[in-house]
Amino acid sequence: MYRHSMKLGGGEGREIHAENLPPTYPQIARGAKRVLDENYPAPSAKRRDRRVKDLKNVQSIRTLEPHRGLKMQNINTMSTYKRPYETDTLEKIRVSDAGRELVHPVQNLSLSPARKKPKGDNPYTNFTMDIRAAGPLDYYVAKCDLPTGVPDIDRDLIEDPNCEAQYAHDVFTYLRARERLFIVESYIHKQPDVSPLYRALLVDWMVELQEIFELNHEALYLAVKIVDLYLSRRFTPKAEVQLLGATAMLVASKIGERTPPAIGDFVSICNKARSGYDRASFIAMERQVLATLDFDLSIPLSYSFLRRFCRSIGMDMREMTLARFILECSLMEYSLVGVPESHVAAASLLLALEILGRRWNDTLTYYTGYEAGELIPVRNMLNRLVHELKRAFAKNSNSARVIVDKYSHEVFYKVAEMEFPPIDG
Repeated sequence: MYRHSMKLGGGEGREIHAENLPPTYPQIARGAKRVLDENYPAPSAKRRDRRVKDLKNVQSIRTLEPHRGLKMQNINTMSTYKRPYETDTLEKIRVSDAGRELVHPVQNLSLSPARKKPKGDNPYTNFTMDIRAAGPLDYYVAKCDLPTGVPDIDRDLIEDPNCEAQYAHDVFTYLRARERLFIVESYIHKQPDVSPLYRALLVDWMVELQEIFELNHEALYLAVKIVDLYLSRRFTPKAEVQLLGATAMLVASKIGERTPPAIGDFVSICNKARSGYDRASFIAMERQVLATLDFDLSIPLSYSFLRRFCRSIGMDMREMTLARFILECSLMEYSLVGVPESHVAAASLLLALEILGRRWNDTLTYYTGYEAGELIPVRNMLNRLVHELKRAFAKNSNSARVIVDKYSHEVFYKVAEMEFPPIDG
């Protein structure tokens, strides 16, 4: 900027630069609009009209200059900025139906003699692009660390818009890193009114709520995780434990369901159990839960991991349902609350494969991140837990029988009736 300076008082005194003086006509901030009050009389009508006219001319030139020659097309084509010195014939990028190969535009440009093309400018600025060519396959990046013999399970689903296969591997890598933030600390010693058995009864009742309201399984897993995180951070008397479980189901359903149950539905269910909770109690508990968890409810769930692990080896619905039954039984066990979600999911799959007569392979090692030997301790705990739940169900015990009863139905292929390995030790 040119700096014009002068000294006051005949060459003596302060030095004043012109850039420090306020301008005679302050510039309008970029993006702002000049507001003209038609009701307020201007000092000079001619002067005002002239200034407004000049301002409109300047604004019109600045507005139209960058967009001169812009052409809009609808349906399946999209035009870019067409410069005045380039050819009048729009060049096109076409996609072959067989190989989906890119066909380069024609390079014979007829430049206008009025304006010469600037040096170094892109000759392919002017074209019409078929947006059908910009499919997901254009953005898919093959996994660089894929071992030999391990299939790329995401590439086969690249055309499915519901899977977003180009992001799947990165998403689950991120979830594996994020699950460490939600490891539940041991809290039974902090909760004198809550025992492992009482917690199991609560989870059993929450599974029944999931069946009554026909909620997704993700809502159940998230609700149980919310309960464990809340109990590990805040003391809860026994009279509020059932309210906590119902509120956790309410919060989880709001996150994962299109039409979650209303608070009145939960109040009605709790009143049948003679709990005595009202609408105000649910709202107060919901506020406490959200505040205690810092509103951070994007929690990686073992159910999501299991679904991807099963798909990596092409399990059918019956085989996957068996793994889901084992994983859902893990919700009952307090000693597993401190185990990472992906670890429990992989151990459940390992036990299911053993029942089905299949083996752990390199594909599962790659997609789960675990070797079979790492999963043996948790696998043994799950096997013992399933035997205990099935034994209680056979005795017609009123405690902790909902999961076994649920997976004994034909809808779930009666996987709970399958023969499990004997308990080790």
